[in-house]
Amino acid sequence: MMHFRTMRNYWQIPPEHLLFSLQVIVAVLLTVLISDASGMTYPGWAALSSFAVMKNTTFESFVRAIQRVLGTLAGGGLALILLPLVAHNPIALTLLSALTGGMTVWLANGSAFSYAWVLGGVTAIMVMSEAQHTFDIHHLKIFIAARVAEVALGCSICVLTHLLFKPLQRFPGLLVPASAVTPPGHKEKLKARVRILLAFQGGVTVAIVTVLLLTFNLAGFWQAIITVLALLTLPEGVTDTNQQVISRMKQRLLGCLTAALASLVMMPVLQGAPIPYLIALVFGLGVGCILQQGAKASYFGRQFTVAWLIVYIQDEVWRTEPSIAATRVASIIIGIVLLALTMSLSARFLRSAAS
Repeated sequence: MMHFRTMRNYWQIPPEHLLFSLQVIVAVLLTVLISDASGMTYPGWAALSSFAVMKNTTFESFVRAIQRVLGTLAGGGLALILLPLVAHNPIALTLLSALTGGMTVWLANGSAFSYAWVLGGVTAIMVMSEAQHTFDIHHLKIFIAARVAEVALGCSICVLTHLLFKPLQRFPGLLVPASAVTPPGHKEKLKARVRILLAFQGGVTVAIVTVLLLTFNLAGFWQAIITVLALLTLPEGVTDTNQQVISRMKQRLLGCLTAALASLVMMPVLQGAPIPYLIALVFGLGVGCILQQGAKASYFGRQFTVAWLIVYIQDEVWRTEPSIAATRVASIIIGIVLLALTMSLSARFLRSAAS
């Protein structure tokens, strides 16, 4: 009897975790439907924004949403300034992408607004890469405006969903404890030499990803860029930075592979039908968000959800092409593998230099 009770308590999902999952599901579905109805280029970028800024409280979600929007705007603005240098110039693009990636990691690891720096770096590299195909300023401004609009839509719906569900948080068991709320403030900086090493590793890896993009015309390469910058942007209070990055790499890889395998099994059955598509999307979001709220598999759950979103929400809603899904997940894996290789080589170099 005691064993059964222990098992039941182990599998019992706290009400606040269910509430968080429900908020994410509602926000993502609303974002997908509105972005599709308004003819946005990539509904998945809006949906990913809606999920990515969702936190346990309205205030935290609002602050994160502001950072994502401002970071995207700043990155787009920086890219416009650098466009004359990189347009149809692969060598300049590679060098500036490396510099942007390295500076992003350096600044993000010493700032309370690290999320804004990461989004700024990713957006700048995306726009500069787009300039390899065309130097039509009008087209590039539309490209930037589309990214900003998608991010703003996703972030706005996330915050509005939080406000919509706010009355439910008054019920016992659903209120987020005050200790879980972390207002933005000063972020304790890592040691300068550690930040320099992380920035160097980020810059080198981003340069390699850019070369691969230019050589093989990789689709969805921005997920590889995001992977590198996100893995190297560490939370506050980390002591063993190398071990932390390796742990995050393993969980991101495992989370993405799990989501990819599960979704690729389900995709052939969907056949573009809206109802099965929505059921599959909601199921994956629910599982990922519940795992994310747990203490033991939080980062794994978040990476599972990210992969589920980029796999299921493609350029056209209801369309689930396994080849597109596989390419996007592959770009994440490429980012992880290249970063692991860069870290291994830099560690070997430092050891040989020390001896």
